[in-house]
Amino acid sequence: MPAVLAPATILVTGARGFVGAQVASQYLQAGYKVVGTVRSSPKGDYLKELFKGYGDKFSYLIVDDIAKPGAFDVAVKGVDAIAHTAAPFHFNSTNPDDLWVPARQGTVELLESAAKAPNVKRVVITSSTVTIVPPKSTPGYIYSEKDWNVESEKEVLTKGGAEAGPLHIYFASKTRAERAAWEFMEANKGKISFDLITLQPPWIFGPSIHEVSDVKNLNTSLAYVRNIALNPASVGKDKEELTSSLGAFADVRDVANAHVLATRSTAASNDRITIAPDAFSPQSIYDALNAGGIKAPTGFPGEEIQNPLVFDVSKSKRVLGIQYIDSKQSWIDTAQSLLDRFGPVAA
Repeated sequence: MPAVLAPATILVTGARGFVGAQVASQYLQAGYKVVGTVRSSPKGDYLKELFKGYGDKFSYLIVDDIAKPGAFDVAVKGVDAIAHTAAPFHFNSTNPDDLWVPARQGTVELLESAAKAPNVKRVVITSSTVTIVPPKSTPGYIYSEKDWNVESEKEVLTKGGAEAGPLHIYFASKTRAERAAWEFMEANKGKISFDLITLQPPWIFGPSIHEVSDVKNLNTSLAYVRNIALNPASVGKDKEELTSSLGAFADVRDVANAHVLATRSTAASNDRITIAPDAFSPQSIYDALNAGGIKAPTGFPGEEIQNPLVFDVSKSKRVLGIQYIDSKQSWIDTAQSLLDRFGPVAA
């Protein structure tokens, strides 16, 4: 499949989200026109104001339910490629259908709509490393795109949502959605005009440009940084707790850039690409912020991350040519963005 180069028109689903807004921004910066899907006019109007410097290169459409049949039929008309970032991300439910239905069905509906639009040449889906690794990873193992997390769905189906817990439910929702995408591509081989690339980022941090009306409405990852690193009341004391790996992470700007690079890459086609350059612990966040002049707990300075979760990201560098933002700079920019928007956490 040929790369989709600018000038071209990109559909970004979930454009008002933490990831989606950055993805839309970077497509605009790269010279593309962007149509973003949002759930309501006020959310779209916020983005119009945010991107007003690009004139008529940004517009939005309302898709209030991504799992509804034909949800994207109108949105795909006239676009050359699609970046699908819309998906639920939270750990607040023990009912699998709360995440499984919108995650999987929203992906299938998007692809069904794209199949009706011969103008669409490439679809890039924001998947997740949770499709690769289960909640309990194997120490010392280097994970890559060849791996699949099959444990989470088994846990939920065997034990039920309440006993399996929100982590397994969320992990399985992403795996089911990505599996459905690849099954769709296989079932429609030779019948559709587009190829597919799925990107697997882990925890996503970095500066925020999306609408957040109240600090209480912060997305999960940014709320974590604010609560663990900028809140004097939540300082941990246990060395093992502070230095143990909490997983891998990527900067939202790198994730957004990966969508642009995947859209215009001649080497990427019908493939999974992991975007997970670094592991992190609470202590690693503390160290980066203090070194960057942002007040944070001290903990146990300089302690290495215990049992870091490691991914092979060589494909992202080889196929996309991505150059990752330094992890320490990412933590500084994340914290500064939170401080600029919401101020310090009261002691």
